[in-house]
Amino acid sequence: VVFYIAGLYDQRNFRNTAQFYSGFFRTISVAGAVSVIFFYLIPIFGITPKTNLFIFIVIFTLLESANRYLFNNVAEKKFKKPMLIVGASPQAVELAKFITDNPQFGYDLKYLVNLNSGEIGQSNNFGEIPIIEGAAELEQIVTDAKINTIIIGPEAYQAPEIINVFYKSLEHKITFYSLASFYERLTGRVPLGAINQVWFLENLSEGNKRTYEMFKRLSDIIFATTIGAVSLVLYPFIVFTIKINSRGPIFYKQKRIGQIGKIFEILKFRTMRQDAEKTTGAIWAADNDPRVTRIGKFLRKTRIDELPQLWNILKGEMSLIGPRAERPEFHEILKKEIPFYEEH
Repeated sequence: VVFYIAGLYDQRNFRNTAQFYSGFFRTISVAGAVSVIFFYLIPIFGITPKTNLFIFIVIFTLLESANRYLFNNVAEKKFKKPMLIVGASPQAVELAKFITDNPQFGYDLKYLVNLNSGEIGQSNNFGEIPIIEGAAELEQIVTDAKINTIIIGPEAYQAPEIINVFYKSLEHKITFYSLASFYERLTGRVPLGAINQVWFLENLSEGNKRTYEMFKRLSDIIFATTIGAVSLVLYPFIVFTIKINSRGPIFYKQKRIGQIGKIFEILKFRTMRQDAEKTTGAIWAADNDPRVTRIGKFLRKTRIDELPQLWNILKGEMSLIGPRAERPEFHEILKKEIPFYEEH
């Protein structure tokens, strides 16, 4: 659970960098502290043998470090799937940059095909990735580069010659994805440029979702109850560190807008100094925010500050699955800037 909260199972973090291993060893320390609490400070659990805990932590750290190093190395450098992106919309350009910056996903971007002359400006630099203007040599390129995966931008569907090349390429066992679906598959986000009325018809038109909603709610209750009960042992230590670090309440309440525009109060451990917004009003969170306390930085980094939100989940105000519930002040801004933001 601690590894999941720290993002160590997120493929975007599968890289042999100082940042990854810094987070890895911090997470090991937190997991070790939680283990000490269960083994030594809560005798009712009767977990034994306690004397082996330190040895286990050391051995686990060494083996898991080696495992992560080897796995990350393989993910970054081996077994790459040659791919190309057809189209040069802002979403395609963003996806291309994401792929080149994150080799651990296992894709080797060979080409970016620009179907509209001049669409890619001079400021866009992809290093060694060639940009092809037009589709005249696309069929030959697909064959010569042994392309395994093709991402199709929306403009490609309007070009019959492109579709014909793709159809001929079926014999090469190439995997095709639409730009929107692959973008979401890789990043976990939907590109804003892909959201239109057709997108809503394709994704939200299922007739009866009662069974899905029932199991979703049941999963929320089981998860919130289980994790909530286990995490209660951490509360005394969290409360103590918050109180000695800064003056103010332990918990922080904030108005949020949930499904169908319903306003509710979210509950979190306080991570900022008291009255942090007294002079600034509601502002977006930022890196190195001076309002965040020292212990608050740790609580935010590990997501421990969000543990009280399990109560919101139990009450049905939030869910494990779904968009972020934003503050009313930001809701009005996002409603103006993002198409279909208020669609439910």
